[in-house]
Amino acid sequence: MKQLVYLIGKIFFTAIVFLVLYFSFFRVTYFITRGKFLVPIYFDRNTILGIIMGALSMALILGILHYLIVRKISQGQQFDLSPIQRRTLVLKSNSTNIFENCVVILQKFPARIIENDAIKNYITARTNMSWKSWGDNIRIDVIQVDDKSTQVKITCRPSLKTTLVDFGINYKNAEKLLSLISETTPAA
Repeated sequence: MKQLVYLIGKIFFTAIVFLVLYFSFFRVTYFITRGKFLVPIYFDRNTILGIIMGALSMALILGILHYLIVRKISQGQQFDLSPIQRRTLVLKSNSTNIFENCVVILQKFPARIIENDAIKNYITARTNMSWKSWGDNIRIDVIQVDDKSTQVKITCRPSLKTTLVDFGINYKNAEKLLSLISETTPAA
């Protein structure tokens, strides 16, 4: 619940800034088109109330909707409301086999591989843009822990860095990649 309150607060203050800038631009444009150039921008009580109510409505609707969708996807497990999702998995295999396996999995995943560095053992990929998202960046790091086990770190994040809610898209991506990698290689 603490995460939800924090998320709603972030959306609220972002919406306040956006709406103040929007109304300022609207008023300046209105006065310039009327031939009045040096008109002070002020907000009356109704405009301020409208900005606050609009930001609060936006924050509550987006925040609660994001929370409900992620909660449904998580199926009762603990979850993080952040659009940046991280997962870690330790597997009993050498890093070369797991790295090659991750490349094959990402080729089947709805993402295109951008960078494939076998020397530094990481892969970056990007999903396509859709009506839900501007696209997402996926990074998989394969780290050899010892001669018998390897750690796989998965990071899924929106490509648009200012994204506050993604309605569970990166949660789904991270969980799907985690399950695909763990299914194809025995876990430690």
